[in-house]
Amino acid sequence: MRSTDQIDDPTWEDIQDRDAKIERLHRKLENLSMATEQAGHDAARIARLVAEGHSDHCAKRILWGDNNCECGLVAGSIPTTMAGWAKTIHQYAKDKGWWDEPRSIGDIFMLFTSEVAEAYEEYRNGHEVNETYFNEDAPTKPEGVPTELADVIIRILDFCRHAGIDMQAVMAQKHRYNLTRPYRHGGKRV
Repeated sequence: MRSTDQIDDPTWEDIQDRDAKIERLHRKLENLSMATEQAGHDAARIARLVAEGHSDHCAKRILWGDNNCECGLVAGSIPTTMAGWAKTIHQYAKDKGWWDEPRSIGDIFMLFTSEVAEAYEEYRNGHEVNETYFNEDAPTKPEGVPTELADVIIRILDFCRHAGIDMQAVMAQKHRYNLTRPYRHGGKRV
């Protein structure tokens, strides 16, 4: 009979079993280390995408290869939907201080009007309606009727995002209604 202090010598199978368990643990640790490193890279990429204007949800979708984000942005680029433009434009306006102080609705609407007036001034100054040109004093700044019309849209989308108006949905709704109207409805000359 053996004493309880005695330990059996391990068999060859015990050693192989132990070595296999150690090998599995090493693989698990290696996989965990790689997963942790990948998670760090993923988190950094998500942070970059969010900084570009994507929602956290859309950034994760892009990370996993789905570029159909609801933000209307394509990774690292220009917005592709009206909602994406509104989000990007409004964030830029906030970052530049344009929403730091409250403005009246009248002031905001007059900013729309002033951009239309600037487009008309470009035309009155002899520029074609589809002409974009660059000024000698600011050689990278586009000017002309198209640029001023872009400013009208930028101002409107900035306000819409601020006010919680989904302009893309509103335009679709209004266009559907307009499709039901008769030829030159309203009976007006212009």
